[in-house]
Formats: sequence, C-alpha cells, structure tokens
Amino acid sequence: MLLALDVGNTNLVIGLFEGAELKAPLRMHTDRHRTADEYGVMLKVLLHEEGYRVADLEGVAISNVVPVLGHHLASLCRRHLKCDPFFVDVEKKLAITVKTDNPHQVGADLLVAADEAYSRFGGPLVVIDMGTATTISAINERGEFLGATIGPGLSVSLDAFYARAPHLPRISLEPPPLPWGTNTEHAMQAGILMGHAMMVDGLVGRMKQQLGKARVVATGGLASSLVRQCKEIDEVEPWLVLQGVRRVWERNR
Repeated sequence: MLLALDVGNTNLVIGLFEGAELKAPLRMHTDRHRTADEYGVMLKVLLHEEGYRVADLEGVAISNVVPVLGHHLASLCRRHLKCDPFFVDVEKKLAITVKTDNPHQVGADLLVAADEAYSRFGGPLVVIDMGTATTISAINERGEFLGATIGPGLSVSLDAFYARAPHLPRISLEPPPLPWGTNTEHAMQAGILMGHAMMVDGLVGRMKQQLGKARVVATGGLASSLVRQCKEIDEVEPWLVLQGVRRVWERNR
C-alpha cells in the first residue's frame, strides 16, 4: 500500500494505492493551521474506513506546493504513519527533463503531472492543471519540460469578482445557454467560464505552434467544469497528479 498526497494551495488530495490501483481518492480543504497530529488522526481514520492499518503502508509519497506545511507533513509521516516521507522534487529520477531557467522553481505538482502524462502518452504534450491556478505546461517529443504558464484559476477569478463587486449574485460554474447572458447570472457564467475556456484554448494553440501536433491532457478539480467549453483538450485525467506521485515513487524506490 502507498499513501499518496497532493498538497495544493486550496485542496489536499489523498489517494491510497494498492499496486497501481487507486483506491479511495479523497479531497479536503488545505488548512495551514492544522497540526501534524490533526492531519495524522484524519489519515489514520481514512485508512481504517478503507479496511487498512498503518502497518499496511509501504510508503508515503507527497507532492507539496505549500512550503509552510512541509515540516508538518514530515512529522505526521514519522509520528503517525511510521514512514519516512518521500517528497517529489526535481532532484528525483523523472521520465522528463526540466529545461527551465531554474528547475528548482517548478512545482512538484507540475513535475508529477508532466511525468505521468509523458509516461503514458509520450510527447509532444500540453498538460493543463485547473486548480487554484490554471497552469499549462509544454513538454516536447524528447520529454523535455520546456516551461509553463500560470494564471488565476476559475475560483480565484470568481472570488476576485465578489471581493470587488459584492452585490453580484453567487453563481455556479455551469455553462450558460448562450455565449452572452440575458440575465446577470448567465452573463457572469459566460464571462468567467467561457472566457477562461477561450484563454486556455488560446494559450494551448500558441504552444502547439511551437511544439507541433501535441496531445492535450487536463487535470485538476475544476477540469470537469471547463472541459466541454474547451476545443483543445483531448483527455481529462482527474487523478493525474496522484498517479504521477505513485509513478515517481515507484521509479525512485
């Protein structure tokens, strides 16, 4: 058994793997104020509910983009899960080669998503991760991670709207019936959701001009909200980061 953690700025995604099979993926809010003991108790409850014990764990592998939580994560692994944590970073053995100006600045989530997608599909690739930020990564046919774009995610854009214009109604991230709105809710959905989709399609199209014919893979908690609005997405893999964490861990055992 492997416990894989994808620690993002908004959500902490947890997956139990038995071999390559993902069991019990769970998404919870990332809380920077929660202690190592609190996280440890929650993870042990998850294991128990799935019929496993701490003794069944062979390892804990982590993609973490919240540096302030690094110490807590290491502590909960050693104290509560009786494992030394495996943190993904650019120093680990990867299927891709990072060719950015400073490879150590590339987030672990981008590394594992690109690694998993390239391991499955080969290159060239464009990998989109739709979470707190919408990131779009470019990987060429040789498995070289060339760089990425980072923009505000759907929920961040919506929160900014509400912060500056609190009189606006709360909306769901559902596509409107038309590319314009005949009421405020549909107008906001068209601007936020369809506008974001066009931004993604535009950036992917520019990347394809450089990469050639590339497969486009999307992941992240908000990918399902956007995929039907984007023309450029070929695959949606909701657990791509967790699966990438497992693959990198296996490669480095």
